[in-house]
Amino acid sequence: MKQKISICWLRRDLRLEDNAALYHALKSNYPVLLLFIFDQNILSKLADPKDARVTFIFDTMARLNDKVNQFGSSILIKYGKPEEVWAETLATYTVKEVYTNHDYEPYAQERDHALATHLASKNISFNTYKDQVIFEKDEVIKANGKPYTVFTPYFRQWLHKLTPFYAKAYPSTLYLEHLLPIQINDSLTLESMGFEHAEQKFPDMDFETKLQVYEEKRDFPAEDATTHIGLHLRFGTISIREAVRQAIVQKAEKWLSELA
Repeated sequence: MKQKISICWLRRDLRLEDNAALYHALKSNYPVLLLFIFDQNILSKLADPKDARVTFIFDTMARLNDKVNQFGSSILIKYGKPEEVWAETLATYTVKEVYTNHDYEPYAQERDHALATHLASKNISFNTYKDQVIFEKDEVIKANGKPYTVFTPYFRQWLHKLTPFYAKAYPSTLYLEHLLPIQINDSLTLESMGFEHAEQKFPDMDFETKLQVYEEKRDFPAEDATTHIGLHLRFGTISIREAVRQAIVQKAEKWLSELA
């Protein structure tokens, strides 16, 4: 009888630290196999074989897999249409639970709904969590229940609602010993997916020094004062909660320095 497992499906959350779905998966009753799919439905629409986004994701997954290898496990990295990859995966492993984080794109929502329905037919639970944002669209609204259309009052309400609870980290790295002990030798390359490595320098994830001068220099285009972490937030190599925590710390330090 094959071992029963949980799967944590990585999408826009390419990190082991402070990952909501990974935390809940590792706290489940089964060892966890990490899965990532290079979605053929999306990649087939990219005209440039040296698309920097694909290179960024590919390199990120290689580094992430190296970290996972240190815990005696591997990431199952596949290329194809998600429904076909999932059919193959479910035929290979005895999956009891699937964990992932919310994805808000229309295509992703249709894809996830179809997968959830398919998994339910096999008595496999599909569990999703908020991880990409601090507040979802229905969490910061006007008193009449309608969404804000002007940024400033929205931002004020956003700050008013923010409490330490919303910025608290998920201690997912404390439970990595619950990863499925497995060695996967896969020959997936950029070339096998029809791509080439893009020689492009990507922004650093360390943005603390940029936060120190952001408030003073953000309105001056000639100054290199922005954090450049949009790429990392988009693909989840940085936790949105970590970004908020660092911003709060920087603001508190500035406030304390002004009082001194």
